Amino acid sequence: MLKFLPSILLAALLSTACSDRRATTAMPDAASNSATEITGLKAQIARLQQENTELRATPAALLAAVRAAGNNMSKADEANEILGKKFPDSIEAKQANTLLAQMKFDNDKREAEAKRLAALGFKALKVGAKLAGDEASITLSGVSQTRRWISDAYDSQYHYRDSEKGSAFIVARVKVTSNNKNPSLPGVALYRSEGATLKRVANFGYEFGSWKDYGSYLGNYSDYGNDFAHTNAILMSIGADAELSALTRPLFLVATKEGCYSRNYERFRNPPVSYVGGNCSSLKEALEISDFSDGRLALVHRLD
Repeated sequence: MLKFLPSILLAALLSTACSDRRATTAMPDAASNSATEITGLKAQIARLQQENTELRATPAALLAAVRAAGNNMSKADEANEILGKKFPDSIEAKQANTLLAQMKFDNDKREAEAKRLAALGFKALKVGAKLAGDEASITLSGVSQTRRWISDAYDSQYHYRDSEKGSAFIVARVKVTSNNKNPSLPGVALYRSEGATLKRVANFGYEFGSWKDYGSYLGNYSDYGNDFAHTNAILMSIGADAELSALTRPLFLVATKEGCYSRNYERFRNPPVSYVGGNCSSLKEALEISDFSDGRLALVHRLD
Protein backbone atom coordinates (compact mmCIF):
# COMPACT_ATOMS: atom_id res chain seq x y z
CA MET A 1 0.00 0.00 0.00
CA LEU A 2 2.82 2.44 0.89
CA LYS A 3 4.43 2.23 -2.51
CA PHE A 4 1.34 3.74 -4.11
CA LEU A 5 1.25 6.74 -1.72
CA PRO A 6 3.61 9.04 -3.72
CA SER A 7 1.51 8.47 -6.81
CA ILE A 8 -1.63 9.45 -4.94
CA LEU A 9 0.00 12.61 -3.56
CA LEU A 10 1.27 13.58 -7.00
CA ALA A 11 -2.18 13.19 -8.46
CA ALA A 12 -3.67 15.35 -5.70
CA LEU A 13 -1.11 18.10 -6.25
CA LEU A 14 -1.73 18.10 -9.99
CA SER A 15 -5.45 18.30 -9.37
CA THR A 16 -5.00 21.31 -7.06
CA ALA A 17 -2.77 23.09 -9.57
CA CYS A 18 -5.29 22.61 -12.33
CA SER A 19 -8.03 23.90 -10.06
CA ASP A 20 -5.97 27.02 -9.26
CA ARG A 21 -5.31 27.70 -12.93
CA ARG A 22 -9.01 27.49 -13.68
CA ALA A 23 -9.78 29.95 -10.91
CA THR A 24 -7.06 32.28 -12.13
CA THR A 25 -8.27 32.23 -15.71
CA ALA A 26 -11.85 32.90 -14.56
CA MET A 27 -10.99 36.26 -12.88
CA PRO A 28 -10.24 38.26 -16.07
CA ASP A 29 -13.57 37.14 -17.49
CA ALA A 30 -15.40 38.45 -14.40
CA ALA A 31 -13.51 41.77 -14.56
CA SER A 32 -14.30 42.09 -18.24
CA ASN A 33 -17.99 41.50 -17.59
CA SER A 34 -17.99 44.15 -14.83
CA ALA A 35 -16.30 46.72 -17.09
CA THR A 36 -18.83 45.99 -19.83
CA GLU A 37 -21.68 46.39 -17.36
CA ILE A 38 -20.29 49.72 -16.07
CA THR A 39 -19.90 51.01 -19.63
CA GLY A 40 -23.46 50.02 -20.37
CA LEU A 41 -24.76 51.77 -17.26
CA LYS A 42 -22.85 54.94 -18.13
CA ALA A 43 -24.33 54.93 -21.60
CA GLN A 44 -27.80 54.42 -20.14
CA ILE A 45 -27.31 57.35 -17.72
CA ALA A 46 -26.12 59.58 -20.55
CA ARG A 47 -29.14 58.59 -22.63
CA LEU A 48 -31.53 59.31 -19.77
CA GLN A 49 -29.88 62.68 -19.13
CA GLN A 50 -30.24 63.55 -22.80
CA GLU A 51 -33.90 62.53 -22.76
CA ASN A 52 -34.46 64.60 -19.60
CA THR A 53 -32.83 67.64 -21.22
CA GLU A 54 -35.02 67.27 -24.30
CA LEU A 55 -38.17 66.87 -22.20
CA ARG A 56 -37.34 70.02 -20.23
CA ALA A 57 -36.72 72.00 -23.43
CA THR A 58 -40.29 73.30 -23.62
CA PRO A 59 -41.17 76.39 -25.68
CA ALA A 60 -41.45 78.46 -22.50
CA ALA A 61 -38.07 77.24 -21.23
CA LEU A 62 -36.35 77.97 -24.55
CA LEU A 63 -37.88 81.45 -24.69
CA ALA A 64 -36.65 82.04 -21.14
CA ALA A 65 -33.17 80.94 -22.26
CA VAL A 66 -33.22 83.56 -25.02
CA ARG A 67 -34.15 86.23 -22.47
CA ALA A 68 -31.56 85.04 -19.95
CA ALA A 69 -28.75 85.22 -22.52
CA GLY A 70 -28.50 88.97 -21.99
CA ASN A 71 -25.70 90.39 -24.14
CA ASN A 72 -24.41 86.92 -25.04
CA MET A 73 -25.73 86.79 -28.60
CA SER A 74 -24.29 83.32 -29.31
CA LYS A 75 -26.32 81.78 -26.47
CA ALA A 76 -29.43 83.69 -27.52
CA ASP A 77 -29.02 82.52 -31.14
CA GLU A 78 -28.52 78.91 -30.02
CA ALA A 79 -31.66 78.86 -27.87
CA ASN A 80 -33.68 80.60 -30.58
CA GLU A 81 -32.51 78.14 -33.23
CA ILE A 82 -33.53 75.13 -31.11
CA LEU A 83 -36.92 76.73 -30.41
CA GLY A 84 -37.48 77.43 -34.11
CA LYS A 85 -36.65 73.86 -35.13
CA LYS A 86 -38.62 72.05 -32.41
CA PHE A 87 -41.62 74.36 -32.17
CA PRO A 88 -41.66 76.48 -35.34
CA ASP A 89 -45.36 77.40 -35.11
CA SER A 90 -45.42 78.20 -31.39
CA ILE A 91 -46.21 81.63 -29.97
CA GLU A 92 -42.90 81.42 -28.08
CA ALA A 93 -40.96 81.03 -31.34
CA LYS A 94 -42.47 84.25 -32.70
CA GLN A 95 -41.78 86.06 -29.43
CA ALA A 96 -38.20 84.80 -29.44
CA ASN A 97 -37.62 86.09 -32.97
CA THR A 98 -38.92 89.53 -32.00
CA LEU A 99 -36.87 89.51 -28.81
CA LEU A 100 -33.70 88.41 -30.61
CA ALA A 101 -34.12 91.15 -33.23
CA GLN A 102 -34.39 93.76 -30.45
CA MET A 103 -31.36 92.28 -28.67
CA LYS A 104 -29.29 92.48 -31.86
CA PHE A 105 -30.43 96.07 -32.43
CA ASP A 106 -29.46 97.04 -28.87
CA ASN A 107 -26.14 95.22 -29.18
CA ASP A 108 -25.31 96.97 -32.46
CA LYS A 109 -26.24 100.30 -30.84
CA ARG A 110 -23.92 99.65 -27.89
CA GLU A 111 -21.05 98.69 -30.17
CA ALA A 112 -21.55 101.81 -32.28
CA GLU A 113 -21.61 104.00 -29.16
CA ALA A 114 -18.44 102.33 -27.87
CA LYS A 115 -16.69 103.03 -31.17
CA ARG A 116 -17.86 106.64 -31.10
CA LEU A 117 -16.57 107.13 -27.55
CA ALA A 118 -13.28 105.49 -28.42
CA ALA A 119 -12.84 107.82 -31.39
CA LEU A 120 -13.66 110.97 -29.41
CA GLY A 121 -12.02 109.96 -26.16
CA PHE A 122 -13.04 111.73 -22.96
CA LYS A 123 -14.37 114.68 -24.94
CA ALA A 124 -17.38 112.49 -25.67
CA LEU A 125 -18.35 112.27 -22.00
CA LYS A 126 -21.31 114.40 -21.04
CA VAL A 127 -20.79 116.63 -18.01
CA GLY A 128 -23.66 116.64 -15.53
CA ALA A 129 -23.50 118.23 -12.10
CA LYS A 130 -25.94 115.70 -10.61
CA LEU A 131 -25.44 112.02 -9.84
CA ALA A 132 -28.12 109.68 -8.50
CA GLY A 133 -26.20 107.23 -6.31
CA ASP A 134 -27.23 103.90 -4.86
CA GLU A 135 -28.30 105.43 -1.53
CA ALA A 136 -27.94 109.20 -2.00
CA SER A 137 -27.81 111.77 -4.79
CA ILE A 138 -25.36 114.66 -5.09
CA THR A 139 -25.49 117.96 -6.98
CA LEU A 140 -22.25 119.96 -7.35
CA SER A 141 -21.80 123.71 -7.69
CA GLY A 142 -19.06 126.31 -7.24
CA VAL A 143 -16.15 124.06 -8.22
CA SER A 144 -12.82 125.89 -7.92
CA GLN A 145 -9.11 125.60 -7.17
CA THR A 146 -8.10 127.38 -3.97
CA ARG A 147 -5.55 127.46 -1.17
CA ARG A 148 -8.29 127.40 1.52
CA TRP A 149 -11.10 124.89 2.05
CA ILE A 150 -13.91 126.43 4.12
CA SER A 151 -16.56 124.35 5.92
CA ASP A 152 -18.52 123.95 9.18
CA ALA A 153 -19.84 127.49 9.38
CA TYR A 154 -22.09 128.69 12.22
CA ASP A 155 -23.29 132.13 13.26
CA SER A 156 -20.61 134.45 11.77
CA GLN A 157 -17.82 131.90 12.21
CA TYR A 158 -16.44 129.18 9.98
CA HIS A 159 -13.62 126.65 9.95
CA TYR A 160 -11.01 126.19 7.27
CA ARG A 161 -7.84 124.41 6.36
CA ASP A 162 -5.08 125.81 4.19
CA SER A 163 -3.05 123.73 1.77
CA GLU A 164 0.68 123.39 2.24
CA LYS A 165 3.06 125.27 -0.05
CA GLY A 166 3.23 123.75 -3.50
CA SER A 167 -0.29 122.35 -3.08
CA ALA A 168 -3.89 123.44 -3.55
CA PHE A 169 -7.44 122.29 -2.93
CA ILE A 170 -10.09 121.54 -5.49
CA VAL A 171 -13.35 122.29 -3.66
CA ALA A 172 -17.07 122.29 -4.43
CA ARG A 173 -20.39 122.85 -2.72
CA VAL A 174 -22.55 119.74 -2.68
CA LYS A 175 -26.23 119.25 -2.03
CA VAL A 176 -26.76 115.69 -0.82
CA THR A 177 -30.29 114.25 -0.90
CA SER A 178 -31.61 110.89 0.28
CA ASN A 179 -34.79 109.25 1.54
CA ASN A 180 -32.63 106.81 3.49
CA LYS A 181 -32.19 107.54 7.20
CA ASN A 182 -28.50 106.59 7.17
CA PRO A 183 -27.22 106.53 3.58
CA SER A 184 -23.72 105.94 2.33
CA LEU A 185 -22.63 108.89 0.19
CA PRO A 186 -21.34 108.55 -3.38
CA GLY A 187 -17.60 108.64 -3.94
CA VAL A 188 -15.95 111.49 -5.83
CA ALA A 189 -12.36 111.60 -7.10
CA LEU A 190 -10.19 114.05 -9.03
CA TYR A 191 -8.53 112.89 -12.26
CA ARG A 192 -6.26 114.38 -14.88
CA SER A 193 -5.96 113.35 -18.51
CA GLU A 194 -2.98 111.33 -19.69
CA GLY A 195 -3.58 110.33 -23.28
CA ALA A 196 -6.30 107.70 -23.51
CA THR A 197 -6.61 107.30 -19.73
CA LEU A 198 -7.57 109.34 -16.69
CA LYS A 199 -5.08 109.18 -13.82
CA ARG A 200 -6.43 109.65 -10.31
CA VAL A 201 -4.95 112.68 -8.55
CA ALA A 202 -6.82 112.53 -5.22
CA ASN A 203 -10.03 111.40 -3.53
CA PHE A 204 -12.47 114.00 -2.23
CA GLY A 205 -13.53 114.20 1.39
CA TYR A 206 -16.89 115.39 2.72
CA GLU A 207 -17.43 118.13 5.33
CA PHE A 208 -20.64 119.75 6.51
CA GLY A 209 -21.39 123.16 5.07
CA SER A 210 -22.83 124.73 8.20
CA TRP A 211 -24.31 124.13 11.66
CA LYS A 212 -27.22 125.69 13.46
CA ASP A 213 -24.90 127.25 16.05
CA TYR A 214 -21.71 126.69 17.98
CA GLY A 215 -23.34 124.30 20.44
CA SER A 216 -24.52 121.95 17.70
CA TYR A 217 -21.10 122.16 16.06
CA LEU A 218 -19.55 120.99 19.35
CA GLY A 219 -22.12 118.21 19.61
CA ASN A 220 -23.73 119.56 22.78
CA TYR A 221 -27.08 118.91 21.09
CA SER A 222 -28.26 117.62 17.75
CA ASP A 223 -28.58 119.60 14.55
CA TYR A 224 -31.39 117.82 12.72
CA GLY A 225 -30.55 119.78 9.59
CA ASN A 226 -27.36 117.69 9.32
CA ASP A 227 -29.00 114.34 10.05
CA PHE A 228 -30.64 112.26 7.29
CA ALA A 229 -32.78 110.62 9.97
CA HIS A 230 -34.65 113.96 10.11
CA THR A 231 -34.09 115.63 6.72
CA ASN A 232 -33.86 114.64 3.06
CA ALA A 233 -31.25 117.23 2.04
CA ILE A 234 -27.97 118.38 3.57
CA LEU A 235 -25.63 121.06 2.22
CA MET A 236 -22.05 119.85 2.37
CA SER A 237 -18.62 120.65 0.96
CA ILE A 238 -16.06 118.40 -0.70
CA GLY A 239 -12.35 119.00 -1.07
CA ALA A 240 -9.32 117.24 -2.52
CA ASP A 241 -5.74 118.26 -1.73
CA ALA A 242 -3.04 117.79 -4.39
CA GLU A 243 0.34 119.11 -5.43
CA LEU A 244 0.25 121.90 -7.98
CA SER A 245 2.35 119.85 -10.39
CA ALA A 246 -0.46 117.27 -10.51
CA LEU A 247 -3.19 119.83 -11.21
CA THR A 248 -2.54 120.11 -14.93
CA ARG A 249 -5.65 120.94 -16.92
CA PRO A 250 -8.01 119.56 -17.94
CA LEU A 251 -9.09 118.11 -14.61
CA PHE A 252 -12.05 115.78 -14.24
CA LEU A 253 -14.31 115.31 -11.22
CA VAL A 254 -15.64 111.76 -11.48
CA ALA A 255 -18.40 110.46 -9.20
CA THR A 256 -19.58 106.91 -8.65
CA LYS A 257 -23.01 105.57 -7.70
CA GLU A 258 -21.20 103.37 -5.20
CA GLY A 259 -21.72 104.46 -1.59
CA CYS A 260 -18.20 104.89 -0.19
CA TYR A 261 -18.61 107.36 2.70
CA SER A 262 -20.45 106.39 5.88
CA ARG A 263 -21.59 108.43 8.87
CA ASN A 264 -19.22 108.32 11.84
CA TYR A 265 -19.58 109.62 15.40
CA GLU A 266 -16.70 110.54 17.75
CA ARG A 267 -17.83 112.35 20.88
CA PHE A 268 -14.64 114.35 21.44
CA ARG A 269 -14.16 115.37 17.81
CA ASN A 270 -15.33 118.78 16.56
CA PRO A 271 -17.79 118.30 15.05
CA PRO A 272 -18.42 114.79 16.44
CA VAL A 273 -20.33 113.74 13.29
CA SER A 274 -18.41 113.17 10.07
CA TYR A 275 -18.48 111.09 6.90
CA VAL A 276 -15.47 108.84 6.47
CA GLY A 277 -14.30 106.41 3.80
CA GLY A 278 -13.39 107.18 0.25
CA ASN A 279 -11.95 103.82 -0.78
CA CYS A 280 -14.26 103.38 -3.74
CA SER A 281 -13.39 100.32 -5.81
CA SER A 282 -14.96 101.81 -8.96
CA LEU A 283 -12.83 104.98 -8.76
CA LYS A 284 -9.71 103.16 -9.90
CA GLU A 285 -6.24 104.64 -10.14
CA ALA A 286 -6.60 104.72 -13.92
CA LEU A 287 -9.86 104.97 -15.87
CA GLU A 288 -10.55 104.35 -19.54
CA ILE A 289 -13.48 105.52 -21.59
CA SER A 290 -15.01 102.03 -21.39
CA ASP A 291 -15.30 102.34 -17.59
CA PHE A 292 -18.11 104.87 -18.13
CA SER A 293 -20.16 102.63 -20.43
CA ASP A 294 -22.35 100.99 -17.74
CA GLY A 295 -23.44 104.29 -16.18
CA ARG A 296 -21.96 103.59 -12.74
CA LEU A 297 -19.44 106.41 -13.18
CA ALA A 298 -20.26 109.97 -14.24
CA LEU A 299 -18.30 113.08 -15.07
CA VAL A 300 -19.79 115.71 -12.74
CA HIS A 301 -17.41 118.58 -13.59
CA ARG A 302 -14.51 119.43 -15.85
CA LEU A 303 -11.91 122.12 -15.14
CA ASP A 304 -10.22 123.34 -18.32
